[in-house]
Amino acid sequence: MELKTVWSGGIPTFYPTMDQFKDFAKFIESVDKYGMETGIIKVVPPKEWVDSQPPLDETVKSIKIKNPIMQDVNGTGGLYKLHNIEKQRTYNIASWRQVCEEAENQPPAKRGQARKVTKKAKRSKINDDGDQFSGFDYRFDAQEFTPERCEELERIYWKSLTYSSPMYGADMPGSLFEDDCKVWNVAHLDNILNNLRVNIPGVNTAYLYCGMWKSTFAWHLEDMDLYSINYIHFGAPKYWYSISQQDRHKFYNLMKEMWPQEHSRCKEFLRHKTFHASPALLAQHGIKVNRTIHYQNEFMITFPYGYHSGFNFGYNVAESVNFATEAWLPFGRESKKCRCISDSVGIDVDQLIRWMKGDDALPLTPPHSNDEKDSEQGSEQEPRAKRRKVASRPRKQKQQQQQQQQKQQQQQPVFSSTQYPQCQLCPNPGDWDMVKSRTGKYAHRQCARLIPETSLSSQDRLVGLENVPKARTVLRCLQCGLTKGACVQCSEPKCVRAYHATCVETAGMLQIPLPGPRDHFEFLCRFHRPKRPPPQVVEKDLHSISWAYSLLPGEIVQGQLDGSDIFAGRVVENRLSEGMVLLQLAGSDDTIELEWKWLRSPHCLNINDAHIQRLIKSSAHAVKTKSHVAQSRKLPSPDSNPVQLSFKPVDPVNSTVDGDWVVEALGYDPQVLEYCEPLKYMYYLPQKSSLVTARYLAEP
Repeated sequence: MELKTVWSGGIPTFYPTMDQFKDFAKFIESVDKYGMETGIIKVVPPKEWVDSQPPLDETVKSIKIKNPIMQDVNGTGGLYKLHNIEKQRTYNIASWRQVCEEAENQPPAKRGQARKVTKKAKRSKINDDGDQFSGFDYRFDAQEFTPERCEELERIYWKSLTYSSPMYGADMPGSLFEDDCKVWNVAHLDNILNNLRVNIPGVNTAYLYCGMWKSTFAWHLEDMDLYSINYIHFGAPKYWYSISQQDRHKFYNLMKEMWPQEHSRCKEFLRHKTFHASPALLAQHGIKVNRTIHYQNEFMITFPYGYHSGFNFGYNVAESVNFATEAWLPFGRESKKCRCISDSVGIDVDQLIRWMKGDDALPLTPPHSNDEKDSEQGSEQEPRAKRRKVASRPRKQKQQQQQQQQKQQQQQPVFSSTQYPQCQLCPNPGDWDMVKSRTGKYAHRQCARLIPETSLSSQDRLVGLENVPKARTVLRCLQCGLTKGACVQCSEPKCVRAYHATCVETAGMLQIPLPGPRDHFEFLCRFHRPKRPPPQVVEKDLHSISWAYSLLPGEIVQGQLDGSDIFAGRVVENRLSEGMVLLQLAGSDDTIELEWKWLRSPHCLNINDAHIQRLIKSSAHAVKTKSHVAQSRKLPSPDSNPVQLSFKPVDPVNSTVDGDWVVEALGYDPQVLEYCEPLKYMYYLPQKSSLVTARYLAEP
């Protein structure tokens, strides 16, 4: 198929004839090689197809923009993080356009011209829609958005990205195409996802998107690395960016370096659609960004492994959906799914292939994910009731029941929550992100990162499990009280407190990341970690406030109020306008509102490099036992004059003290003891000590 093609900004634009255009599957097959190089392509449909589309005067009245998101953008220097906050209001398309044309929601006017001024949209009841649509015309004249004008607005967009919070009516189920439209109907595309036995919104059923000036979709890949198509029915254009597939690894590694904490929590963090980077920043690191302008009545198509992002120039309505061809099947098998977002999509490719072949029989084994690629895929089956034998039951009735049961099982979704295996490094339930070793054993990603002997390979596999010493596996976690798995210990020389990697947050332990080629940490328990800075200091610390501002729902954080122990909780909501978070406390269903200043920020630690170096020198990742600590504290010689010292024990369960060892000299002026030197003045009493409290004696 020879297509008229125009290249601009590194992206091809195709101008097919009606004969070339009418067969969607064949057209995608013919342009696939281009899309798999540039990430995205643009398709301008033939004029006769555009003219065949009916007017939407009545159809647009059904659009209800419920709870649009307000996009707060935080960042600087070309690196940004988006925070989507639902606005508790519903708009129809008439009131949405009125909001888009308010002065603060319009792009800057051309030099020498003034912005159009409109009155702010008033809240209206549903039965007032008739008045709002009186004289309303959904059509939009986009002639002013010439390529030169769009380039000017692109520069303004990046300069003012953080200055206002646009709204975006995103991910709204629906379609503006008529059912009798058989050619390139976004809601009814000819593709293999039609074989799915369940509707997945946005994947095989269409979504509508209502944009305004500066509303943004950040860098991301499609779920399951599927294809996607986007059509603007009417309105202002969109500006699209893409990364060529040959640069995708370079781009991912750069974003991983820019967002190390987010990457450590979720390897698929770029599927969150919240991390953004400017083309200028990417160019500084040798990554070419392709770009194009997407006008109304045009299609954009994204391809597997094609990172893309963009923004809207103003009021518009677009329609989008995912699709797949047979060429996608190998990509689907290898695709990895984000496990930290509840609505992340997974597809059982093997089951889909069976359905494509018309095989309605159930697989011999329950559907499951593709090895280590995605343990969350598979068919979820409801628990069966325990059967009782009935002697008089006819055989025919039994067969009918089995067929009915089989039919119900086949109709179960092919995306589901995971049945997690048991972690080898802790006893906690497997509702965290899991990784797998080559020997088929699993561990939480958190455990693999924090246990010193284990790590993650470049293929995201668990390695080093066999290197965990037995001494580490017999340590008792002071948080859950169990010895199963392996624990990390406080890095203070004399402290033997130990916790599972999934217990460190709730135990109030501080994790200190160290530089190096792999994840490497030192730890301080809540009795040896630095004291919390005063709230006034935290409020003035820009790094801490920026960190708090960027918290997303689902993240685990630590907090501490005046006179209380350190506690942990999961972020339910980050209320940016109020400077506080809503936390669900660990181990309970209780939620509390906590101001940012009471969070234990990882950027405001009151700890210096000398302290860290002392911890590294003292711990060296060796497992400390009571006997080891006692051995290091014996008197050097009988001739030395020991200083009598008393240790003030601290109860880690009931006490609220947040400090260090308390040392007191008896009988004469106190002496300054250097912590970098090992203490040699006390005898350890193992019979009178416990896991929590250590007892000492000045004389043997």
